Amino acid sequence: MTVRVAAFVTTLAVALGAASTGRAQSEAGRVSVVLGTEFPQWIGGGLSVGPGRGARLQSVAGAAPGPYVDVVHATVRAVSGNAAQDDALRAAVQRAVTWRTHVLWRPFSRSGFELGGGFGMMVLEGDVSSELALSLAGSTDRSRVPPPYALRTVLLQADAELGWSWSLSPSLALRVGVGAGLTFFADTQVMLKHGATRPEVQATLSRGTDALRAWFTEWRVIPGLSLTLHWML
Repeated sequence: MTVRVAAFVTTLAVALGAASTGRAQSEAGRVSVVLGTEFPQWIGGGLSVGPGRGARLQSVAGAAPGPYVDVVHATVRAVSGNAAQDDALRAAVQRAVTWRTHVLWRPFSRSGFELGGGFGMMVLEGDVSSELALSLAGSTDRSRVPPPYALRTVLLQADAELGWSWSLSPSLALRVGVGAGLTFFADTQVMLKHGATRPEVQATLSRGTDALRAWFTEWRVIPGLSLTLHWML
């Protein structure tokens, strides 16, 4: 029995290695359509091109569906240190769009293992109540900050990833990856959803955005688990 199991594992390893090697060689100069997800950040797609020598350039974009946003909210509640921060971050992350560009490198020609690194941008949008806006701004004068408000945050990230790719056919591959984005810049704006913002109102809101910006910068590492299909054209 042990001999049969060992033989099966060896055969499977050789088959996967051969498939990965063949795909690495056939990817050179080819463009691939990428469809998939990175949990809990986006569902979407993009393009990948293989210049050769085990390297690929990949760019993807997508949006976070409701269940993904719920996971982010649950995480915020788990790590938040105070109620104001909890409410503010959950209000800020009601809608999310992500764009990432990676360089992926396969260091071993007979393996599907890949290393990746690159740049990402997340745009987070939400709505904020007048009570929360005043709390963030440290103000109690409701007349200075009339509702409603829109909250928009842009995060710039450097990210890294470890992945593995399996060849399902000569033109189709499945890839899984685990990684994290490190936020190095965050910009948050709170503004009226309709109409122009008076200078005195904007001055009050700016004090609240300073706090949000600091929280997003402190919330530096955002992990992700990706599952994508690659179809070579």
